[in-house]
Amino acid sequence: MENFIISKNDILSSLAYCAIRQSPYNYPENLLNALQDVSDYLDNMGIFKSTAKHDYDSYLHVNEKYLLNLITQIIKNVLSVSIWNVSKVEQNNGISDPNDTNRTNKHAFVSRYSYPTPDYDFIDLDALIRNTFNMIESIEKKNKN
Repeated sequence: MENFIISKNDILSSLAYCAIRQSPYNYPENLLNALQDVSDYLDNMGIFKSTAKHDYDSYLHVNEKYLLNLITQIIKNVLSVSIWNVSKVEQNNGISDPNDTNRTNKHAFVSRYSYPTPDYDFIDLDALIRNTFNMIESIEKKNKN
């Protein structure tokens, strides 16, 4: 199991990049608010001893399992991020919880090319977790070399 040294900035920038790449739009509508919520969530967790961007105590030594669990926890528990899994059509119908039993396409494959508008598409949170983790992991491995 590999170990990494990460910062809050690593998490925020990787999440933002992956969310933009996976979004059916140019970027998720609430991206700035979601990143602020993730930043606040991490600050409230208290895992980084400092919230200053380049302060020595703003880095954390973690292993792969911890990092994957942390990213999963963030994406699944920060509402402004998890709502990316709910299509615009569903949101317009009052659904804001990805686990809502009234979702119309919760298990269906949806492609932005299948519909005339991306409003039926959404961000797959499991893919977002994996992509965010993989991005941080690849950056850290590159930094070690």
